[in-house]
Amino acid sequence: MMQKMENLHVYKDYHDISINGIYHDKSQNILKLLCDNSQEIIFSNILQFELNFFSDQNVIFEINSYKTNELPIPIMEDYPL
Repeated sequence: MMQKMENLHVYKDYHDISINGIYHDKSQNILKLLCDNSQEIIFSNILQFELNFFSDQNVIFEINSYKTNELPIPIMEDYPL
């Protein structure tokens, strides 16, 4: 069963979950992280994302999600809406 979380407004502990694959659909503006146990973490309305190299230990350490009106100032300065 796939787990879907739109915009990650429902917070869950994803610490130490392995990433097995990545899917980015530019036309739909969706980013999917394919994880352990057939889980999917789905981000929509992507402004920017950055992923470093892949290795045999692709583990999520931290996910940050913000509502538009709660964006930290440094993010707003780097990625103006």
